[in-house]
Amino acid sequence: MSHLSADLLERARDLVALYPEPRSALIPLCHLAQEQDGWLRPEAMSEIADLCGVTAAEVRGTATFYDMLHTEPVGRHVVAVCTNIACLLNGAAELLEHAEASLGVNAGGTTVDGSVTLEEAERVLIQKALSRYDGNVSHAAKALGISRSALYRRLAVHGL
Repeated sequence: MSHLSADLLERARDLVALYPEPRSALIPLCHLAQEQDGWLRPEAMSEIADLCGVTAAEVRGTATFYDMLHTEPVGRHVVAVCTNIACLLNGAAELLEHAEASLGVNAGGTTVDGSVTLEEAERVLIQKALSRYDGNVSHAAKALGISRSALYRRLAVHGL
């Protein structure tokens, strides 16, 4: 039995047909599945893998790399506050504090009614890079385009 609705499954097959290689449709299919559930459920990732001719692990690996794809439940709206050094110098810490107080959740949390998930954009990017490379700091730093020492500093700043 398909996890994707009949309509989405038809759209998914049409999407795959647009590409010379089925695996090229992987990211668009992830967005399509996320449209249905609000996040990428494991069942959806398995179905995407079948449609693209790849493994479910490859789908998950791709999904965990991109911060617009969610592999865990999130609110209907996702608000990401940039917390890199340039943003911090322009008031990002105060903005994040205000958002946390207004929403009643800390960064990384979702409001009780499930309407909003609040994220720190840089923290999410670092977590996804580390997850993709099974915690290997050298590989994660390379993927982020920064030195290992810079990644260690950012890990300390974000309490990771």
